Amino acid sequence: MQESIAELGESTDEISDRLEEIHDEASEQYEAVMQVAEEMSSLSASVEEIASSSEEVAAAGESARDLAENGQESATEIGTAMEEIRETANEVTQDVTAIQQSVAEIDEIVEVINDIADQTNLLALNASIEAAHADRAGDGFAVVASEVKSLAEDSQARASEIEAMIREVEQSTATAVESLDENNERIEAGIESIDRAVDTFDEIHDTVEDVSDGISEVATATDQQASSTEEVASMVDQTVESAESIAEDTGAIATEVESQTEHIERMDRTLEHLVDDFAPDAAPSR
Repeated sequence: MQESIAELGESTDEISDRLEEIHDEASEQYEAVMQVAEEMSSLSASVEEIASSSEEVAAAGESARDLAENGQESATEIGTAMEEIRETANEVTQDVTAIQQSVAEIDEIVEVINDIADQTNLLALNASIEAAHADRAGDGFAVVASEVKSLAEDSQARASEIEAMIREVEQSTATAVESLDENNERIEAGIESIDRAVDTFDEIHDTVEDVSDGISEVATATDQQASSTEEVASMVDQTVESAESIAEDTGAIATEVESQTEHIERMDRTLEHLVDDFAPDAAPSR
């Protein structure tokens, strides 16, 4: 029986040693899990910050897309206005060209009037000569010839004035046409620039839209990652609690086993004394 108790004591010692090792391992696991929990907490905070930044970037992307759309609309409106200006300028050019043609026609008429005045003046001169040859009989005819000559000279003077005014109008219209041509060239260049700007805004809008969509996807993925990280952090916290509980339980068990080991050792010593007391050598002599 003493041997059994001794073996039990040895087994208990081994169990106690093993439990101490388990307790140490559980403590190490607890510390390791605590480190993981701290890392997960830091990672969770970082992911939350990234998610917040991604949302801000996504909002900025939306604003940039709105600005690109506004720029696109403004450029299109300017292009439409420039097209209207070009049409108006073309109409003005056509009107000025028509004026030039009318002035040219008037100039031709004035030349005809000048020719008629020259011929009338020549006829009046001939009539005056004939009236002089007719003496008194040609006095009345001479008066008429003089009036005709005066009228011809007056018509010729008026025609000269009209011709001078026509020259001024021709010069003004020529300058206007030249200015309109230059203006039309500038308008065409402006329209081409606006068309390029519209194309650029289209490209910017498409690029910003793609980037905005990508940022939105990143923000969504980051939010999902943040949620997953929070779940993992929660699971790690539960693991920490479990590891802590296991460490405490193994510590308590080790303490209890150590107490039982000491109790068995005391029983072994007591049994050893009892055996010694009842041993034959210990019996009283007669």
